[in-house]
Amino acid sequence: MAITCGDCPRLLCSILLPPLGVFFQVGCTKDLAINVLLTLLGYIPGIIHAVYILVKDSIHSTSPLLYLTTSVMDEPLVSGGVMLLICLGVTVFMQCSFFAIAFTCQFDKVTDLAGALNFIVLALLSLVMQGVYDTRAVVVTCLQVAWAVRLGSFLFVRVLKRGRDARFDEMRANCMAFFVFWVFQILWVFIVSLPVVLVNSCGKQVDDSFGEARDVVGIVLWGLGMALEYAADASKSAFNDDSSNKDKLLCSGVWKYSRHPNYFGEILCWVGVTTVASANFASNGSETWFYYVSAISPAFTFFVLMFLSGVPLAEDRYDDRFGLDPDYLEYKRSTSPLIIFPPQIYRQLPAPMKRWCFLELDLYSRKLRELEKVPPTSYQTIS
Repeated sequence: MAITCGDCPRLLCSILLPPLGVFFQVGCTKDLAINVLLTLLGYIPGIIHAVYILVKDSIHSTSPLLYLTTSVMDEPLVSGGVMLLICLGVTVFMQCSFFAIAFTCQFDKVTDLAGALNFIVLALLSLVMQGVYDTRAVVVTCLQVAWAVRLGSFLFVRVLKRGRDARFDEMRANCMAFFVFWVFQILWVFIVSLPVVLVNSCGKQVDDSFGEARDVVGIVLWGLGMALEYAADASKSAFNDDSSNKDKLLCSGVWKYSRHPNYFGEILCWVGVTTVASANFASNGSETWFYYVSAISPAFTFFVLMFLSGVPLAEDRYDDRFGLDPDYLEYKRSTSPLIIFPPQIYRQLPAPMKRWCFLELDLYSRKLRELEKVPPTSYQTIS
């Protein structure tokens, strides 16, 4: 790999101008949201062009435009392992850049958008750079981009309405504590994107067998997950926008059947994407490790949402807010923590079945046990 003197200015412009644009516009315009969004969009062509410059010696062409318009390749430009390293480097750079902006300016408007935009960049970068436009690769890329656009736009609009993100109130001014969040976001983006990056790194399928059973199942799961996430986010946003609901609990719509339907939808989305991607891995005998690595994506999503930053923290907030209110306790007893399920039936299930089949863990009622002074191993509070 050789980078000429002429490449250096283009490489620096591709990488540095987007974050610098955000930094300098923060204090120079009242239309901050528009400027931030437009500047962030500049990352997509900038990152793709920058990576192209770094690997152009392997492409047998000196023009990115010529490369992008050539015929479909049968084999990827680089191996799956190299593509993973490239995507990891891009993710680290993007998130560290946005961390510098968010910490320096002490605002939250780019935090969630940075994650969503990173998902889009990795999906498009791995597809375009590898050049193997297999049907399944194009489909999973579109699924990831669509998911990221919906989530990113929703979170961006929400933080614009609120003006800040309360999650960062205790860490925003502490550089190290705030940076830990961004390190976690690096892991989140990179690990969850694994199925898409890897399927884009597979060789072109001889029979292009897209449309088999696992493709249909995966797309259906993804569609259900997206619909559930959208319904949950839209209903909660409308509920919170109504000032008369300030001290009320949302327990209607999809929230009647699950205490966290948005998280259930997200898990379904990534199980669906991985299911679709797995067909390519299974038919590439030399790349069977792709399958096992990609399975980390839905497993990681499930673990984080169920045991770290998702359900446990949300349950703690609701327990602190509503405490031993009878209506709240009844809602908690009657509603599954994750899986969509009829509350009339869930209410009657024995505690062991709730625990093992629906993951009604003691972790999700630790605040209530503190209020009732019940031993941590007791299950009486919510059963």
